[in-house]
Amino acid sequence: MTTQATRAPDREQARNSPWFVIALSQEQVTAGHLSRIVELFTDLFITAGSPPGAAMFGASHEDGRSDLYLNPSAATLAKDLIPANGARPCPPPLDEGDVELLVGHDGDRRLLSS
Repeated sequence: MTTQATRAPDREQARNSPWFVIALSQEQVTAGHLSRIVELFTDLFITAGSPPGAAMFGASHEDGRSDLYLNPSAATLAKDLIPANGARPCPPPLDEGDVELLVGHDGDRRLLSS
């Protein structure tokens, strides 16, 4: 799969766009899909100049599943990654201490719901 980086997203456009979740099964996590997707997004993020406010978050489940969350700005950067990995629109993840910032800037944790 080939992905292309886009320019940093417009703040107004990002504010009106949905979050996306990529839900990975235990088998997908074990097969390395989690690492592959994080690496691909990291490359897109760096190529775009590491824009503040574009972040990928992750949440692991006790049964080995994992969810990857892309905020609206990150989704704009990862426009090819989203359909290729079955991502679906979702609300921002609720930060109850189990959501981890995987790619982005430290201040991007503020983007989570609390």
